[in-house]
Amino acid sequence: MCFDFYMEEVEKLTNPKNKSKRIVKFEKRLKEYFPDKDIVVTPAGIRFYTKEKKSKKVVAMQKMASNEINLNEISSGEKKIIFLLAVAYLMDDITVLIDEPELSLSLKWQQMLLPDIMRSGNCGLLITVTHSPFIFENEFDMDAKEIRMCMTLG
Repeated sequence: MCFDFYMEEVEKLTNPKNKSKRIVKFEKRLKEYFPDKDIVVTPAGIRFYTKEKKSKKVVAMQKMASNEINLNEISSGEKKIIFLLAVAYLMDDITVLIDEPELSLSLKWQQMLLPDIMRSGNCGLLITVTHSPFIFENEFDMDAKEIRMCMTLG
């Protein structure tokens, strides 16, 4: 499964003593999508926790364990975001082809996704086929073309 592949990549690229810049960027992007959750990327993978409303900075891991969210219980849209951002931020020199990336994503996430993939600095080519006008309501608006405009009849 794709999600298992992501977890293996996180384990390979995470250093428990000193997080790489990629992991830090990946974690930061995830926090933009999940502002209501505490997110920790570790050698064992990624952990989601409900936020402690009274906590000021960091909640001890023992306390956080009681608030942990099982990743099998998150929505398909949340899993999709985690997977696509993991590929974009943790892999080298990628080409991304996505058919209907808008499926299971909120309008806000549709607008954020493609720019975030390109901002990773690891994506040389991004091709997306969509029915959603919102997926390109961002800096890629002028780059979006109808497929019939790109085809030649011959």
